[in-house]
Amino acid sequence: EDNHLQGIEYTLSYQYPEDEEKLLQDMVKINRELIADFGKASDTSLVFNWVELGTGELVKTEKDGKMLSLIIPDGWEYATYETLEHKELSDLAYTFFIEFWPKNHNEGSIMFVYDENFGVCGTGLTSEEVILGGHIGSMGTYDNDSMFSFIVFDQDYVILNFGADNWWNEYGTEAMEILDTLEYR
Repeated sequence: EDNHLQGIEYTLSYQYPEDEEKLLQDMVKINRELIADFGKASDTSLVFNWVELGTGELVKTEKDGKMLSLIIPDGWEYATYETLEHKELSDLAYTFFIEFWPKNHNEGSIMFVYDENFGVCGTGLTSEEVILGGHIGSMGTYDNDSMFSFIVFDQDYVILNFGADNWWNEYGTEAMEILDTLEYR
C-alpha cells in the first residue's frame, strides 16, 4: 500500500506580521501529524500558502466572562454594543455582539453574538458543517436561500445575517474571511 501523499494544500490565514511565528508553529504541527499518520517526512508533500488579509483592527468585546473577537479590515465598518450611538440601545435584541458591514453599504450587516437562548424553527431549514476560525459550526439556510441565515458554534455563539444579502454577491468572500478570524470564549 502506497502512503505517499501528493499535492496536499493547507491554506493558513494570518493577519499581522507577528503571526509569522504562529504560522511556523502550525506548519510544524501539521507536518508532524502527517508524518505520524503516513510515514517519513519524505513521503509527505506539503504546500503552505500565506493569505494576506491586509491591515485591520482587532475588535474585541467582553461581558460576564464571555468574549467575542473579529479582525475587521480596512474598507469595513463595525459596531459593538459599547460603541453604538446611532441606535436606541433599548431596542436592541442583543447586548453582546460585533456587527460589521462594507463601508458605504448602510443596508444589511453580519452580526456575531452570544445568545444563550438561541433556537431556530426547523421548517424549511437545511444545515451544513462549516469551520471558521478553527471552530466547527452549523450553518443554517432556509428555503434554499442563496445565503445562510445563521451559523451557530457551541450552541450559544451565533453569526446572524441581517440583510447582508444586499451586498453579499460583491463582498461575501471577504466577509467569510473576516468570519474566519473569529474567536470566542
